[in-house]
Amino acid sequence: MTPADQLAQLQERLTRAVASGAFAEAGRALESYSAGTERALRELPLAQRRELASRVLEFYGRALSLARTGRAQACARLCELSPPSPYRSTPAKSRQHWRLDA
Repeated sequence: MTPADQLAQLQERLTRAVASGAFAEAGRALESYSAGTERALRELPLAQRRELASRVLEFYGRALSLARTGRAQACARLCELSPPSPYRSTPAKSRQHWRLDA
């Protein structure tokens, strides 16, 4: 498997994680993707490095856009929630009755 194929698989994994909101998984995928990118850039000839670097920057831009869109949608959902009531409910009174023996 070529470095470009490995990076494509990692890009798909990272994209799925960000799109689904699994940001812990996205963080792990990003670490793998960064390490794979560095390794591929060291192994490839100069002309292919430039092409790969351009694709990686484009992918990072799309991933950031996707994450920002998800965050904006989550914020919009939070804004749609009804505000909390300014009045706090009082605790229910005990239904126990005291008996006095006289």
